Amino acid sequence: ELKPSLINMVEAIQYSGKANEDASIHLQDFMEIGNTIAIERVNQDIILLRLFPFSLVGRAKQWFYANKEDINT
Repeated sequence: ELKPSLINMVEAIQYSGKANEDASIHLQDFMEIGNTIAIERVNQDIILLRLFPFSLVGRAKQWFYANKEDINT
């Protein structure tokens, strides 16, 4: 279970895919937050995959869900 405070932290750095946004910086910021989390007996990749959609908004989130079957790491 992901804690609401963690989700709020990730939502504070949402990426929408606009021209003035940098996807690399977004991923770096997301990983910085995501790597502070550890849940006993849960692989870190699973945590990050569950948390990542909360970091997206608008077209970026639409793209993510349209391609979710192809995203596994």
